[in-house]
Amino acid sequence: MNNYLLIICCSFFVFGGILRGQAYTPDLSINIEKFEKEALAPKEEVWVVDFWASWCRPCIQSIPKMKSLHKKYAARGVRFISASWDRNKLKWQNALDHYQMPWNHFIIPRGQEYWLEEHFPHKGVPTVFVIDQEGNAKKVKGLNKLDREIYKAL
Repeated sequence: MNNYLLIICCSFFVFGGILRGQAYTPDLSINIEKFEKEALAPKEEVWVVDFWASWCRPCIQSIPKMKSLHKKYAARGVRFISASWDRNKLKWQNALDHYQMPWNHFIIPRGQEYWLEEHFPHKGVPTVFVIDQEGNAKKVKGLNKLDREIYKAL
C-alpha cells in the first residue's frame, strides 16, 4: 500500500509540474540559417552568442554565470543564443534538458561551419561574442568581462 501511495504522490508532483507549465522545453526557434541571416544585421536587440559543447567542462561550468546574466539582461533587450559544436545530437539534447538554459539553442550542422568561422573566429569552446544592435560582433575575452561588454553594447 505504501508503494502505491509513493507512486501516486510522485506522479502528482511530476505531472502537476508539467500541467502548470513548469516543464522545461529548450528554445530551438533559431537554426543556423536564421542565425546567419539575422546575427550581423541591424536589430533592436543585443545578442550574446555562446559557442559551447556538452562535452566541454569549462562550458558546463560557465552555465550558472550565463543563467545569472540572462536573468539580469533578458528583460533589457538582450537575447542569449547558444551555438553548439556537438556532433552527437542526443547528448546535446540531454545536456539541454539537464542544464535547462532558458534561451535560444541550435546545433551547428557539419558542413555549415564556414560562415561561423569567418564571422565568429574562435579556436575552442567556450567562446562568447556580443553583437550590438548595429550587427557588430565582439569576442569577449573571459566570462568575467561579459557583464561589462553586454552593458556597453546596450
